[in-house]
Amino acid sequence: MSTEEKKVPSYALFILRKDEQHIEVLMSSNYDEVFERYKEVSSKWAQSIKDQSPFELLKPVVTSFDPGLVYEVTIKLMSETPASRYENPYQKQMEKNGLGSMLNRRPQPTAPQGDLLDEGYR
Repeated sequence: MSTEEKKVPSYALFILRKDEQHIEVLMSSNYDEVFERYKEVSSKWAQSIKDQSPFELLKPVVTSFDPGLVYEVTIKLMSETPASRYENPYQKQMEKNGLGSMLNRRPQPTAPQGDLLDEGYR
């Protein structure tokens, strides 16, 4: 049995705006899902320019703006993250509860308690 990890690509759909307030519309490891959303967003953008109406986006954020602000709708390969074939309970717990919950922390009686969740650097 092989213990190799396979690489899982992650794709993201972005609306790039001239005012540098780019919008990440969707991120998924399923390219077909991202591409279908790309076709929907780009046709809506083209229709907004043609009709001279605001470009409206309902998810992931609800917003409308001048379609002239958009200079590109693009899909980018974000990363290829390794996906193990084996279940890793420690990784799942860390993803669910955060890194701080994985650390075995004992309170220090003399150290001041900060309002940071991870109690800061000591």
